Amino acid sequence: MVDEDCSRRIAELASFILPSDAYAISSGLDGDTRTWSDSAAYELGKAIWDGQHSDDFEFHFAESLAGCSREVSLLAVELLALALLPLSGVAGTQLKLLQDLTGAVPGDPILMPDELIAGVEGTGYRASRPEDDLGQRLSWLVEYVQAYGKCPQYARVVEEGYDEYLGHEDLHERCPYEWIAESPWVSADFSLSLEGEDCGMRFDLDHMRWPDYLPPLDVRQAGEQICANTRALLGDVSGDDAEGILKDLYLTKQLVGSWEELLEFRLQEWSPF
Repeated sequence: MVDEDCSRRIAELASFILPSDAYAISSGLDGDTRTWSDSAAYELGKAIWDGQHSDDFEFHFAESLAGCSREVSLLAVELLALALLPLSGVAGTQLKLLQDLTGAVPGDPILMPDELIAGVEGTGYRASRPEDDLGQRLSWLVEYVQAYGKCPQYARVVEEGYDEYLGHEDLHERCPYEWIAESPWVSADFSLSLEGEDCGMRFDLDHMRWPDYLPPLDVRQAGEQICANTRALLGDVSGDDAEGILKDLYLTKQLVGSWEELLEFRLQEWSPF
């Protein structure tokens, strides 16, 4: 079962790293370095690719980061922390990788917040996450940052009336300005627009951004079954598309009380009145 309090605490820890809106691309760890940018993510992606195509991901990933800029090195620390949260439940080798990468960031030392290091008791929504997909989760996060890093540029271009120049005419519908931080549905739609294999990281990130609105991995995996029960009771509330399912899950969670109780609701069989 999902530990509601634990998951909410993990979301609070993630806020040390996640930008608060589409214009905030500076690091949450030092408040200055421009880490959440297309260019930094592109360079980091090459290091991740090197690690994935080796016999030892953690070693070759760290080796490929040697000599990289502060922007790229610090982004690696941020995304690795997001992929591993809560750090209190991480395997020793992966925690050492995070410590080594943090210490290797060029320039002023990076002081990881004490709360982030201490973690939480329990694993929350991480309970069902595989242990051997770290490279793929990081790869998807890089894709997310690349798209996210384009948001401020795209917003400015739209303001000037030249949206066709970027070749992403539909991006304005997904993430104009700071709407990722203002709407859970826009935020979820934005992450769903990325096509790479995410190994559950997409749902983890959605839940970390919007823990009260967007469900954790276990609930998302059971979403259609839960919605079938919901619609048996309430009818077709929000629609059959991805956004409709998310909204129905949220509405049903409000009725039953929590994401954990929603998983129990899945096991019940309901039929229309």
